[in-house]
Parts: sequence; structure tokens; C-alpha cells
Amino acid sequence: MANLVRSLRAVCSRVIGLLHSCHASDDFIAELESHIAMHVDDGIRAGLPPEEARRQALIRGTRHPS
Repeated sequence: MANLVRSLRAVCSRVIGLLHSCHASDDFIAELESHIAMHVDDGIRAGLPPEEARRQALIRGTRHPS
């Protein structure tokens, strides 16, 4: 019986951890999309066509800082 309780606790803990990590991933994706949108807007204001502004924003967003 004790092993069953331990197993159930472990499963519950893993499920809760999975749910928390999914939420964190959603937050990260929303943050990333927000930054890309800001860079696209900057490019459009600088005179780039929307497609080129998005392309440059994606390139800028995927570079590692030096």
C-alpha cells in the first residue's frame, strides 16, 4: 500500500510539473512574439516592406548576443 501511495504521489508530481512547464513555455512564446512584433514595427517605420521587416526581425531575434 505504501508503494502505491508513493507511486501516485510521484505521478501527481510529474503531472503538476508538466503543467507548470507548459505554462512557462506559453509565456516564453508570447514574450518572443512580442519582441519580434516590435522589431517588425521598427523595420516598417524605417521604410522596409512588411515581409522584409519580419525577415530581418527573425534574423535579429535568433542571433546570439556577442
